[in-house]
Amino acid sequence: MMLLPLFPLHTVLFPGTPLSLHIFEDRYKRMIGEALRGRKPFGVVLIKQGVEAHGPLADPHQVGCTAEITCVEPTGEGRFFLQAIGRERFRIQQLDRSAAYLQADIETTPLPQPAGPRCASVSQRLRPAVRSYLRLLTQASDLKLDVEELPTDPLALAYVSASLLDIPLAEKQILLETDDAGMLLSQLHQLYRRELGIYRLMAARAKPAGEDTVHLN
Repeated sequence: MMLLPLFPLHTVLFPGTPLSLHIFEDRYKRMIGEALRGRKPFGVVLIKQGVEAHGPLADPHQVGCTAEITCVEPTGEGRFFLQAIGRERFRIQQLDRSAAYLQADIETTPLPQPAGPRCASVSQRLRPAVRSYLRLLTQASDLKLDVEELPTDPLALAYVSASLLDIPLAEKQILLETDDAGMLLSQLHQLYRRELGIYRLMAARAKPAGEDTVHLN
């Protein structure tokens, strides 16, 4: 076990995915400063009850992800923007509220690489579903996403796919807490099929009469 400073957020961070934060509260400026000096990670946990800022320390979910700081950009008055990358999934063993910010004894819980023909098959079906979903997102907004730049590694693909989904945070937390990589891939494939169906139905309803139907793979 290791003692890890925690940043409770209305965000679910997955291994291998980016995180951007604006640090302005004294308690988190201190926490990040200590992490930088010690070249240590901090933990990101989804808030179960409470607020991110200007309030009592929130109650977090038990499973989170460590974050490695990659860039810090000062903005004046002691504030700064922070870029980090998710690294390892962990489970809280015991919370420590004795400091100005949350800390916890944690145990890292990395998933083994999915193996076997079934996992390979689900991964191959997930990839085009993610690409179709990203194309729909870019058409419906000003987002610019490279639909071809998806990881080839099945577990990395799963975590990136989970991060990209525009679904309730409670559903994302369930994905993060999944302890079997094959099950995670299957859950993601089902979610992408669901979300694509919703987007297609919305597009069909919004389409002017007389236009041909467009099918996305």
